[in-house]
Amino acid sequence: MCFAEGWNSHAEGFQTVAGEYGVTGNAHSEGNNTAALGNNSHAEGVNTYAEGHNSHAEGDSTVTSNWNAHAEGYRTHATGNGAHAEGNSDGIGNEEYWNVASGFASHTEGNGTRATNKASHAEGYYTSSEGVASHAEGGTTQANGDGSHSEGGGTQANGDFSHAEGFCTVTNNTGEHAEGIYNYHEIDNLIHSVGIGSNADDRVNAHAITTDGKHYIYGIGGYEGKGIENATDLATIVSNLNTTLGDINSILESIIGKPTISFNIKSSGASYSFVAQEGMTW
Repeated sequence: MCFAEGWNSHAEGFQTVAGEYGVTGNAHSEGNNTAALGNNSHAEGVNTYAEGHNSHAEGDSTVTSNWNAHAEGYRTHATGNGAHAEGNSDGIGNEEYWNVASGFASHTEGNGTRATNKASHAEGYYTSSEGVASHAEGGTTQANGDGSHSEGGGTQANGDFSHAEGFCTVTNNTGEHAEGIYNYHEIDNLIHSVGIGSNADDRVNAHAITTDGKHYIYGIGGYEGKGIENATDLATIVSNLNTTLGDINSILESIIGKPTISFNIKSSGASYSFVAQEGMTW
């Protein structure tokens, strides 16, 4: 049974509906149990519904409920204006895990992905992009900050314009970057970290850089890969080393009469040069 109720509408197949009488027109539905209810809408396939004006739903169990939206594949929903949802969902019977593009001009693809904010993009497997213009890709990644990007597996980009990559890394601050595996992210002014942790309860960094330019390296200056409260940054360590060598040289000069060791240590570039006085026995 087919119903072409809207003006200039067309319905074909089995249990299809095109347009609403006296409300919408120029609609087209075809296939099995499809409905094109918006003006200029098109529904095709099985159990598809094009409710938004100028929208298109195709495939199996797809829905477009806003203007200019497009849904295709299996159990995908394009509910935002100008949104596009494609791919598949294995969350049978549970709409929470269906592909949903609900943000304005958002895009989802893959399996169980969700793009909930303006111009957001989620792709891969159970990824979500909740920030404005955010991008989540990979597996179970989250891009929550505006302009953020998460990729890999289980990563979270919470800070605006931040980037989390690798496995289970987290960024919380604006512009922060995390890579590696299970980084330690509970540092207020962290801007970059490389994780070497073993699990979510034992997050460790190989090195960490803060917004004031301080660099902490695991195993140096008391840094144990987590908080920096009791650690000494690399620049301070090098500066202290310069001072120590200068003190040693002054002592030797007072004993022997002239400098015994010439040295050149640079904080950046890690350049070390030691010259012993000629004729000395070591």
